[in-house]
Amino acid sequence: MLDRWLDDHLEMSRHLLRALAQRIRRLSNSMADLVFSDVPGRVAKAILDLGHRFGRMERGHITVRHGLTQEELAQLVGASRETVNKALAEFASRGWIDVHIGAVDVYEPERLRARSR
Repeated sequence: MLDRWLDDHLEMSRHLLRALAQRIRRLSNSMADLVFSDVPGRVAKAILDLGHRFGRMERGHITVRHGLTQEELAQLVGASRETVNKALAEFASRGWIDVHIGAVDVYEPERLRARSR
């Protein structure tokens, strides 16, 4: 029944295939990150991704109001809250970020980008 409907609606079939391909690409990238990146690298990448999606320039830095707890951020990157906390503390001690409840100020996005590789 779905096959027949998709045959009759080719534009929707193309849209569905594009959406599925995008989802598979995103999942493949996430799996590669889990296998090949360490936790600080994954945290850096997550901060950059959140910054891209939710960040705003404020007084010369990017403020990311993401509303996530450290536990939720840990789940996002596939790590423990303690390990994520250590990575955030390391980035903050280097002056790359400043962490607030539900938000991060990013001062050195290039340093995070380099760390995420």
